[in-house]
Amino acid sequence: MNNQGLWFLPAGLRLKSLGAMAFLACSSLAITAPQAQALNIVITPADLSPPPIDIQGVNRLESDADVALGTSVDIVSLDNLTGVGGGNVADIFRAAANSWGQALKDDFTLNLKFGAAQLAPLTPSTGNCPGSYKTDVYQSPCVPDTTRTVIDGVLGLHIPNKFESITLGDGSTVFRETEGTILFNIDPSVTYFLDPNPGTNGAYGQFSNTEADLGGGTVNVGRQASASSTDASGRYDLYTVALHEIGHALGLSKVNPAAVNAVNNPNGVINVTSPRPFAGTTIPTTYRTDGDIHIDPVQFPDTVDAPTLGTGERKLLSCIDVLGAAEISKFQDVDVSSGNICGNQQPQPKSVPESSTLASLFAVAGVLVTSRKRLRGKPLEMVISSKHSL
Repeated sequence: MNNQGLWFLPAGLRLKSLGAMAFLACSSLAITAPQAQALNIVITPADLSPPPIDIQGVNRLESDADVALGTSVDIVSLDNLTGVGGGNVADIFRAAANSWGQALKDDFTLNLKFGAAQLAPLTPSTGNCPGSYKTDVYQSPCVPDTTRTVIDGVLGLHIPNKFESITLGDGSTVFRETEGTILFNIDPSVTYFLDPNPGTNGAYGQFSNTEADLGGGTVNVGRQASASSTDASGRYDLYTVALHEIGHALGLSKVNPAAVNAVNNPNGVINVTSPRPFAGTTIPTTYRTDGDIHIDPVQFPDTVDAPTLGTGERKLLSCIDVLGAAEISKFQDVDVSSGNICGNQQPQPKSVPESSTLASLFAVAGVLVTSRKRLRGKPLEMVISSKHSL
């Protein structure tokens, strides 16, 4: 039906038809419009130094850096960061924050500042050999791997600025980080891939998806892809680094009191509990081996939380990344179907109209039926065509 055809209807029916069409269109938009995500990650550029930002201050506990950075760092302009690809750091950081926000839906605000600083020089990982981010305690014998490097303190740095005790709906409390700073390294030895379209992953090939049953059902435990473009090849993906550091701010952090409480058990694992999905899942961490809280990279090397990153590599949020942060910070509204984070077990539910919306649509249908009867049973198409000259 088009507007030209409607013009030949009687005036009363024409108005009713136009109104009904407009109402149906608006109702359709209201039904299919996505719900606003509840987790609100507010990102702002970090203020430039001076004064230097304190890494080990009284209110900041200890930074997520297992390297000798001293007690402070100077925040400098992002223009000092070495990168290729043409993307914008703010846009990449925002895309990473949105990815976490699509999975965690609790009504909570996390304020994060992002910036650049001179961190530790780039030192390639030596795999499981001594001196390589304490990975010598993970496996034996040592297997050198010079294609990877440490994330925390070398590619990025998470500095918690403020924790608060949050009272949950059941009356229990949990510590959550409410303010933090994330910095990227300007050391000339580090070159980032600045993806101009971080949400599309177009610069990377097909992602490998690894699944395992950790006690609560089969879940995704790693999503990784290698570069397919020359800009991304041989560079460190800033989007993956941002995902990793934001994960620290959301709970996967040795400086978060709630995280230490969660893994301070004989096995140093994160036990996922209800009402979070896949309750009964047990996520192994490195807490009992080196004091840090990372998902065990020997068993699950392709999580966003893994402590090292290779050049030309991108990782997306896995199910255990999200479940681990959700359990530590007691996020209850976890959307594991978003972006197929956990696999195909729980597909995205279809949008269902509210009962009031359904009632309105039935009312509109009633108007159309009544109008049709007034036309003495003639099909609407016949009325339009009989007075429309070709």
